[in-house]
Amino acid sequence: MAQTSSRISKNDVKAILYTRNKEGFEFLYNQYSPAVYGLIVKKIGDNITAEKILENIFIEVWNKMPTLDLNTFTIFTWLYRITQEKVKKISL
Repeated sequence: MAQTSSRISKNDVKAILYTRNKEGFEFLYNQYSPAVYGLIVKKIGDNITAEKILENIFIEVWNKMPTLDLNTFTIFTWLYRITQEKVKKISL
């Protein structure tokens, strides 16, 4: 998948998710992990724990990739929801 832009189309995301394409997953990680990491740090204030949570989030993303329905919400919304769930568990 040759991608020259930092923007990725909805169809490209669907193909990445449904086929569990490793290069595409790396692109998604590079594209979204800084924002997700920022959300985690903002909520918990601990960089080391934030890195562990980020890792767990993207493991979950890899495992759930084929089940994502992008007609319902965007990849960032999906990541945000997973992040909120993970941070909530830490905060309890």
